Amino acid sequence: MPPLSILLKPASSGCNLRCAYCFYADEAGARSVPNYGLMSREVSRALIEKAAGAAEGSVSFLFQGGEPTLAGLDFYRDFTERVGQAVPRGLAVRYALQTNGTLLDGMRKSDLAAYMSYYVNADDMENPYFAAFLNDLSTGVPPIYMCCGSLDPLLDDTKTLEQMMKYFGVSTQVDIVPGALHAFMHYGRMMPEAVECLEHSGAFFRAQLNAQA
Repeated sequence: MPPLSILLKPASSGCNLRCAYCFYADEAGARSVPNYGLMSREVSRALIEKAAGAAEGSVSFLFQGGEPTLAGLDFYRDFTERVGQAVPRGLAVRYALQTNGTLLDGMRKSDLAAYMSYYVNADDMENPYFAAFLNDLSTGVPPIYMCCGSLDPLLDDTKTLEQMMKYFGVSTQVDIVPGALHAFMHYGRMMPEAVECLEHSGAFFRAQLNAQA
């Protein structure tokens, strides 16, 4: 069997927010069982055992929701510990966590480090593909347009990159959309702000190309 990528919803459709543009809440509400609650340890461990036995090369566990951090940090500690016990030597393990980030507030540094470890292995923490600011950004960077929600967990990264690019003389434009979360630009049918950002990006790059013509 080829490498496996497994999408898990450890908190089912549960979420601590109710964003106007969220399609998933409406989709879940139309089901006969809108929310199955939190994933049990028995189910997660059975899933891990089957994945470890079937995958070849690598296995990726992708946590999504709803809001997956509603499952609690102990769930992820147990999950990663069990993965470490079940996965055979030579099988690469990868994690991804799609979260609105609001439940990470007030956590200890050790908690944040634990969540980070679910996303990237310790050996890759300083890989420039992961830690973009470890790259040499002083030369060879093209013009950059960024559109970010004011509630996006990556807002600080966006502002930092903007400052760095302007320092190095790279043409940069950043639009901050009040009240928007991460990835809101996927919802152009429901949010005019998403369409506006796409239009702004087109205008920005059109201007850059015209300036080079």
